[in-house]
Amino acid sequence: MSVWRSFANKSYQQNSAIFFLFFSAWSIWYVFFQIWLTDPSGLNLSGSRVGTIFSLNSLATLSLMLAYGIIQDRIGMKRHLALFATILASLVGPFFIWVYRPLLQANFLVGAIIGALFLAAGFNSAGALFETISERYSRYYNFEYGQSRMWGSVGYAVLAIVGGVLYPFDPRLNFWVSSAFGLATLLIQVFWKNPPLPKGGAQPTESAHPSSRDILRCFKKKSLWAIMAFVMLTWTFYTVLDAQLYPDFYTTLFADKEVGRRVFGIVCAGQTFVEAATLGVVPWVMRKIGVRSTILIGALLLFVRYAAYAMFTSVVVITCFRLLWAIELPFLLLPIFRYITLHFPTRLSATLYMVGFQIAAQLGVVIYSPFIGIIKDRIGYQPTFGIVVGAVAVGVGFGALFLLRDNEKVEGVEFYRDSDLSELVDKVLRSSAAGGGGRKLRYRAKRASAITQKSKAQASNMRRLRTFGIRRLIPSNSLRKVRTLPSRMSPGRVIKKMGAPKGGASESSSGHIDGGGIYQNGITSVESSKNAIVANVNAGANPGGTSKGNANPSAAKRKWPSSNQNQ
Repeated sequence: MSVWRSFANKSYQQNSAIFFLFFSAWSIWYVFFQIWLTDPSGLNLSGSRVGTIFSLNSLATLSLMLAYGIIQDRIGMKRHLALFATILASLVGPFFIWVYRPLLQANFLVGAIIGALFLAAGFNSAGALFETISERYSRYYNFEYGQSRMWGSVGYAVLAIVGGVLYPFDPRLNFWVSSAFGLATLLIQVFWKNPPLPKGGAQPTESAHPSSRDILRCFKKKSLWAIMAFVMLTWTFYTVLDAQLYPDFYTTLFADKEVGRRVFGIVCAGQTFVEAATLGVVPWVMRKIGVRSTILIGALLLFVRYAAYAMFTSVVVITCFRLLWAIELPFLLLPIFRYITLHFPTRLSATLYMVGFQIAAQLGVVIYSPFIGIIKDRIGYQPTFGIVVGAVAVGVGFGALFLLRDNEKVEGVEFYRDSDLSELVDKVLRSSAAGGGGRKLRYRAKRASAITQKSKAQASNMRRLRTFGIRRLIPSNSLRKVRTLPSRMSPGRVIKKMGAPKGGASESSSGHIDGGGIYQNGITSVESSKNAIVANVNAGANPGGTSKGNANPSAAKRKWPSSNQNQ
């Protein structure tokens, strides 16, 4: 979908504004949270106590995420849970200054438990909640989820810069600004009403009260446990090390820690801007190489970054490798979300995203955080990074062996690469040639098949082939647009260009894609059109819906555009 068309979508505007404000409220204090815990100007806690805090935070997040996911799947499109979380987010300033800090100083364990519950409900679990809600809205209102989620990264980056400026003056300023952005997020949700569903679009029926039996049935699947184990061996360390160790490790590389903190804030902001740009690129990468391959690339980037942390001490080198964080996060976040909607029922997407990704990561944090803190206190930062590198290597190997391929055990929305689409179009052409439908149709199918086999590398012939395949998938009155398309445009993008901008795609009795826009969510594209190709192949791809051997070719000619129309 065009970026400019997304900007005109009212639901896209609403979800993007919520992402920007909420992640801004989260960024300005969370980026400096570990520094605030360990710095003399903050609480001056030891590494083991910091590990205890992060472990309790993750345990509370784990518990609330499961509840958030189940409840959100039951209430569907409603934002009641999001409103509750945003109210807590708007109170983060008073909580940190007047409740959390005094409790940690007076009774560490009680303060850590209360803080874990508050932060999990208002931020750590709420972030995943906002993502699942927005992904669902993207399917109903036909906008790109990745483009909407990008604004969360932009907000995170901007407020990381602001936080780096404010923190040296007074850390309390960061918490008060966070409350202001939390309040703005709350007002957006209360006063910005949801636009009506587009006519002909998907209706919110998939999330209608999934039963407990449906949820328990998913837990019996080995594929769910496989993705959870993969997340615990890879993404979990991103959560542990980047929040618990890296901020203080980075500032120790500078002679003056105050300068280190300011540079750290700037680097965090820069990498988050790169992350926002990468979020828009990852859907294209997935269409080229597939969901599973994209996930594995993200895990490899994680391995390379931690290996650099273990080997180098140069500020410049560490900063350069830190920027890999901005690439690996989208390469893991979006593909794992798409992996879940591909291999599991979409009406359980919120629950399974919470369980398969977020809860698995938080469970790993609960297990690893105390040990990471103790190991760091005993042997230092870089040897600790070295131990983690070995664990991530095991995770990459595990994913290569046990993650499902894109065409295995598909229970959700099917995913096709652009190369798969080309193969399907070729099957349609060959089936049409075998099934009859008139002399002109057989001649053109034979001609297109020859183009595929002999001249596939030539851009002009690829354009002719794609045009031929697409004219059986779209209304004939849209065929004139084909002449204006670039010669090297991928099949997926050509079909997207052909779809009308409003309404939902529907397949008419003639096999055309009538009326409309094509289902997308920023992670998938042209699914409806590709499914139509599959339907044509399965039905013998005979024009006019005639069965193989039908002796009435004139009916086919009435259903499909004639050769004069197509020219």
